[in-house]
Amino acid sequence: MCESFGIDSLRCGNDNYIEKIIDCSNNDDFINEENNYIGRDNLYKELIRINSLPAKNKFYGHPVHYFINTDDYEDSQENCEILLKALYLKKRINSKRFCVVNFEEEIREDLIESLYRIGCGGVIIIDATSYNSNEDRMRFKRGIYLKLAGLCRLINKYKNKVLTIFCFPLNNKEVKNEFLNYFSEMAMVDISENVVSHSQACDYLKFLAKRNKARFKKSLTANLEQTEPLTPKSLKELFTAWYEHDLRHSVFPQYKDIQTVQKSLYKDANYSALNELNDLIGLSKAKQLINRIINYNKIQKLISEKSESGTHCSMHMVFSGNPGSAKTTVARLFAKIMKEKGVLSTGVFIEAGRSDLIGKYVGHTAPLVKSKFAAAKGGVLFIDEAYSLLDDRKGCFGDEAINTIVQEMENNRDDIIVIFAGYKDEMKSFIERNPGLQSRIAHQVEFEDYSSDELCKIAEYIAGKEKFTFSDEALKKLNLIFEKAKNTLNFGNGRFARNIFEKARMIQAERLSTYSFDSLSDKDLFTLTADDIEFPDYISSDKKHIGFNIHVNDE
Repeated sequence: MCESFGIDSLRCGNDNYIEKIIDCSNNDDFINEENNYIGRDNLYKELIRINSLPAKNKFYGHPVHYFINTDDYEDSQENCEILLKALYLKKRINSKRFCVVNFEEEIREDLIESLYRIGCGGVIIIDATSYNSNEDRMRFKRGIYLKLAGLCRLINKYKNKVLTIFCFPLNNKEVKNEFLNYFSEMAMVDISENVVSHSQACDYLKFLAKRNKARFKKSLTANLEQTEPLTPKSLKELFTAWYEHDLRHSVFPQYKDIQTVQKSLYKDANYSALNELNDLIGLSKAKQLINRIINYNKIQKLISEKSESGTHCSMHMVFSGNPGSAKTTVARLFAKIMKEKGVLSTGVFIEAGRSDLIGKYVGHTAPLVKSKFAAAKGGVLFIDEAYSLLDDRKGCFGDEAINTIVQEMENNRDDIIVIFAGYKDEMKSFIERNPGLQSRIAHQVEFEDYSSDELCKIAEYIAGKEKFTFSDEALKKLNLIFEKAKNTLNFGNGRFARNIFEKARMIQAERLSTYSFDSLSDKDLFTLTADDIEFPDYISSDKKHIGFNIHVNDE
């Protein structure tokens, strides 16, 4: 029967699409509640546009189709449902039935064509919100890119009969642009969420309280300064946390002592520690090693599945480099990555130094070391400035600590990775001191100093997290400072860049304090100029003086 209608591909068992019904149970004029659309200006404008026209008695086709951009899946669904309800009430679409297609590798052109053929007068939502990381973008290019031409041909073919809504992650312009290349003849309305002002955020929180029949309290807006960025998603999360806290402390005080599950325990399905590592500036050697370890373990897992002969190699390593070269950051991400890939069981990150590993009396050192290994079970034990364990003479507590470390490394080689970190030359002497330790180090990674261009990017990244930008002249001055600072003793790399930024903010504040506060724009407040960038005392600015160069002859 299905074959005779040309919809054989829609038979049960296909998980690529879901059919839904538009909820029109509440036909009130929902558009008038403007606070509901704070941070969603484009959606509100489109609803006003739809509502301004009288309902048509005849279906004429679709003047526009839609792009919805958001990183929050629930927001994406809500935006679609609101939009579809408005279109249906104005008879811009004939059917309450709509279909959501998950745009994955398994998607088939015959499935899409069947959906469009039977969906005339209705809506198809192409959901590509999962492609929001570097790994997902590569997956998109590998598995789906070749299928775009066929999909877009069908969308163009049925554009006047079936409304298409595309849902994309907010920051993945690459995937969106690939679609746009095929739709030069289609008019698209772009619907994205935007950052709101402090006053708009307050209004939105009051609206959420009213909608949930909760009494507004000042404590609801008390944490707005710590909420960044101010978007509908972050404000909803803030309201939910406040509402649940108020519920337990005010409405049901009997439960005020019950602790909530920490937010950190929830895993964001879109988060990847490997993507976070790859997004870090520089660090090519560390990235290469970690990707090599990942690929090795993939192959070993495959071998063990085929012949039960896969091996688990030691992965203890040394990170050497100057301060601020991201050794600790990479080690912490490495622990998460190994957990994500199933190499480590917990992915915990335990940091230790001399005071954590060496006891004050005989018999105290070995238990201290073993307790750190117990805490790091299933994760990474990071021993910073490892050469500080060495004593001036052999046979002291430091040697006992190192010998115990070597023993525990061997005993726990399958479920703990030990990373020793410190300066390059000192780490070399430390490893050579104990042959047993040297033989158990599988990898040595040198963290090179950042280039001046990389340091500028780091400074821009640090500033961007605080919503600041540097002027072009400020960036030139930064580059000059970094170029000179690289050659100084104990150069701090990323930490140096952070210090420069923090000092620039203080100088900027001093500069702006001389202005009338009412005259300051957002650009004035969040732009750091060359005047705000100061050369450290130990670095020469090499300023050229205007005028004659007078040379005194002693003769």
